[in-house]
Amino acid sequence: MTYKQAFLLVLLIHLLLAAYVLWHGAVIFPHNNDLELGVLKPNDDFLTNRKFSDQSSVYIPEINQHLNGHSRGWLSTWNPHVEFGRPTFQLSGFGKAYLITYLLSFFTNSPFVLYTSLTLLTNFLAGVFCFLFLRTLRLHPLAGCVSAVGLSLGTFFAYWQSFVMFLATLTWTLALLWLIAEFLQRRSLIVAAGIAFATYSLLMTGYPQYVIMQAYLLLSFTLLNLWRSPHPTREKCASALALVGSVSIGVLTTLPVYLDLVLAAQRSARLQVNDTFFLAALPPLQNFTDLGTFLSQLFDPFWYGNVIEEKYPFPFNGVTLTPLYFSLLLLSSTTGQWRTLWYWQGFIGVCLLATLWPLLYLFMVHHLGFHLSRSTPIGGSLIPAFVVAGYTVDHILRKGIPHSLLAFVVLAAPLLLESGVSYRQHHHFSFPYVMLSILITLCLSWFIITRHPILLLFIVGISTVAYGFRVMLLRPLASIQTVSPLTENIRVATDGGFRYALVGSNLGLLLPANQEALLDLRSIQSYNSLSSTSFQQIARQLSATGTTTYGRHFARLDSGEKLGDPVFTYTGVNVFVSRDQLQNEQLRQIASIDGVKLYTPLTSPLLEAQLDTVYPLEKRQRIFAGSLADQPQLPVKKLDAFDDFMRFSVTPADQETLLFVSQQYHPSWRATTGSKVLSMVQINDFYLGVVLPPHVEAVDLGFYPFARWSWLAHVFFSMVAVYLLIRGRFGRWPSS
Repeated sequence: MTYKQAFLLVLLIHLLLAAYVLWHGAVIFPHNNDLELGVLKPNDDFLTNRKFSDQSSVYIPEINQHLNGHSRGWLSTWNPHVEFGRPTFQLSGFGKAYLITYLLSFFTNSPFVLYTSLTLLTNFLAGVFCFLFLRTLRLHPLAGCVSAVGLSLGTFFAYWQSFVMFLATLTWTLALLWLIAEFLQRRSLIVAAGIAFATYSLLMTGYPQYVIMQAYLLLSFTLLNLWRSPHPTREKCASALALVGSVSIGVLTTLPVYLDLVLAAQRSARLQVNDTFFLAALPPLQNFTDLGTFLSQLFDPFWYGNVIEEKYPFPFNGVTLTPLYFSLLLLSSTTGQWRTLWYWQGFIGVCLLATLWPLLYLFMVHHLGFHLSRSTPIGGSLIPAFVVAGYTVDHILRKGIPHSLLAFVVLAAPLLLESGVSYRQHHHFSFPYVMLSILITLCLSWFIITRHPILLLFIVGISTVAYGFRVMLLRPLASIQTVSPLTENIRVATDGGFRYALVGSNLGLLLPANQEALLDLRSIQSYNSLSSTSFQQIARQLSATGTTTYGRHFARLDSGEKLGDPVFTYTGVNVFVSRDQLQNEQLRQIASIDGVKLYTPLTSPLLEAQLDTVYPLEKRQRIFAGSLADQPQLPVKKLDAFDDFMRFSVTPADQETLLFVSQQYHPSWRATTGSKVLSMVQINDFYLGVVLPPHVEAVDLGFYPFARWSWLAHVFFSMVAVYLLIRGRFGRWPSS
């Protein structure tokens, strides 16, 4: 098999997956969204798991805001649908701030289709980059094909299809490993440009904590290969400087988005968490049986059922090599390649040890940058594990296994471990997968003896189908509920920009926070890991429980006891949704849908007001006691309303007045009248206010975050691509 044939095989398998998705009109989505919208539908035949509901509650609504939001500029920067308004998420590849997503947005306005396209493209690129990297390492073409297919279409990629940022981290890390390896062999401008774009993509699409983890892999790989390089020291230094320059360019192109992220982190309580928060990510290991269960899952978690199903009996985080690749990893210890593999095997060992030893993980949290979010360290071993598997296949094909008896003992060990754990746990196990594990082990043993490629391709094929395709959460687009009688009633009652609020603890999954951008509704709820401390304070004023998980979640008002408080007159809430009978003389019931009741205040709230009050310019805060309606006011009218821009006609006054806007204050909002910039203030420690000088008649209020400048990265990489295409078409690639 040649490299070209092996590469075409990788492409063919990915095309088959894409064709399967297109043929069924399917998209990647974890459930049909019926419970969330208050619709009682019979269960369908498609896989469902609400463990992955971040996709339905965060990722899809955020993409919809980017595609279909009412923004004044080219990029959606402000999401008015949740949390009294907040900046639109720009990372994880969900928005047009990322070049590839921006290009995809020209072909569809459906967030479901765009997300699915982005995920399939990410899978495909992971396979391509993995193959190219192993080719650069000069492994056998079949070895590259086996590892590329196993990683990009294996259980981890299938399991986390609903969390594409996990997959993107591995994809662009593989791209950088390949490009760095190429660059250290021969410097060229096209490879340097590729390194810059891959760095940009990794930072724009990857999960931040996994990016930190992969950065250690990339840095150590680069330093090791520089040390091993046969080039003179001067050449090594030149290569190192060129690499730093390329990576720095990639980092600089992400600055507009990351400057906003730094500002959000400074205004949030998210980074002030304790060790318990992080330790919750590690597998529960109370005894040797728990340890055996964890290790057996690395070999084949499907003995206990389909890992994607909600009824799967054990905690599982998607990290498994499945029988073929786990066996190849173990076989690497019998090939005598330790001088080549010690780096990769050592990295795997550190990741495994940090997963099993909490003190090491906490050391990484406190001192190595792993405090951004909790994660399971074993996830960092995936790329090294598949690289080692590729080396094992390469060695078998070229030289065979020198100690066959030892190899067969190694192959039998995980089967014995899995059998012992299954017996110990007394769980019903999946007989077909037990037989499949045995079949794969037998075929791999026969491959070691005969070294016939067809045997290996057969194992790869059945592994891809059984451990990859069967795990994907696919369903027809038409099966996803995006409208219901409940949401339509809320939409009518909140027409004009008003918000709704959930009340009570017995609402279940109804209207989860952050779906509002998908449903075209507005609420005070929030599901945001970086919610501001001021939002958390206002949440505690509105509800005794307030936010949970360090401000990440504000799902509902815990009761109706505070609904009559003056603080609610500032919120713009015109509908309260509850299953309880709310006893409040200031509310009236307007509808009841399948036991869910809608209430509205007798007096509609104000979304903006011009407060006739003297207000010194030097103050940045203004606290109002009592109801908003009780404050002395002047007439104000909203003339234009975008998500990120508003224009008001205000009443000229002989003294300073204050424009109140019922939305969250953010320092990137800017108010002007003509060419004059007006002073911004926080009202009641939360709401947006503008100090109006005497005799002002109109005010423009716009949101101007750094992310607006993301188009510079698009232009830069487009110009580089055009230049390289011209050089490739009419000349030679420039190289040193």
